[in-house]
Amino acid sequence: ITMKEKWRQMLPAILIIGITIITSILLYDKMLDNEKEDCWKILEDSANSVAREIRLNSENSVNTLRLASDTISREWNEGADKVDISFLDKFQENTIFSRIEVSYPGNQTTLGLSFQETAAKGEFMSSRIDDPDTGKQYVCYCVPVKYDEVTVAVLVGVIETDYLQKNIQNI
Repeated sequence: ITMKEKWRQMLPAILIIGITIITSILLYDKMLDNEKEDCWKILEDSANSVAREIRLNSENSVNTLRLASDTISREWNEGADKVDISFLDKFQENTIFSRIEVSYPGNQTTLGLSFQETAAKGEFMSSRIDDPDTGKQYVCYCVPVKYDEVTVAVLVGVIETDYLQKNIQNI
């Protein structure tokens, strides 16, 4: 057997080995791409889930604040001389608010606005505010309390950004 004949006998095996190696590399690359795609999909789904949870928590918190406003308003409408607002602490525990404040005519709100300015805005969320005492940032969600269509108080749900961050980490 000559060298040429040996090469001819080995050529099919060499071709099969070469094709196997090239096919393996291409398949491995395709598997890697599929794995990346799957990971990105899982990450996207997780991010959407967290965003949905934050949105639901926010909506529930605002609805709780509205419910508190309606409760206070109803008591005023029923002729109460003084309205007990101690229940706000229990409401706050189930919200994203770090605290719920009540502003009355003549007071300045947490926003740095007078009661009249805050009441005139109706229901709204503030932009981020820097607390000059602590240096921390917060936002407020304000809901008016009405009696005979007149705003008699404003509930202010205060969301401190570091408090919000702790809430989000618990999701």
